[in-house]
Amino acid sequence: MGLSRTEKLVFEDEVALPGVMRALWHGGPFTVVRYTYAPGSTFPSHQHESAQVTVVMTGRICFQAEGEDFALDAGEAIYIPPNAAHGAFVPPDSEPVLSFNVFHPPRKENP
Repeated sequence: MGLSRTEKLVFEDEVALPGVMRALWHGGPFTVVRYTYAPGSTFPSHQHESAQVTVVMTGRICFQAEGEDFALDAGEAIYIPPNAAHGAFVPPDSEPVLSFNVFHPPRKENP
């Protein structure tokens, strides 16, 4: 799917996992996902062929990626290379987390 003009991105929320909402947009060379995590929620370890950049807008989220731990606060970001195993959890004492995730190439399954 390609873009030929400037376009407003419209996101519609759906339940991804218990305590985790997501909203997807596919276009051009990207998939963009807005995630909202409740305190105490977990995103299990997984991997995919797309490179991923996650920008944290609110709260604190902890990633495990390639055997390392990364704690991110609002305004911070993480790059996860293609095929790297990674997962995340939100500490119970965090405020809800809002993040935007950009995938390249676009994710076709379970973004």
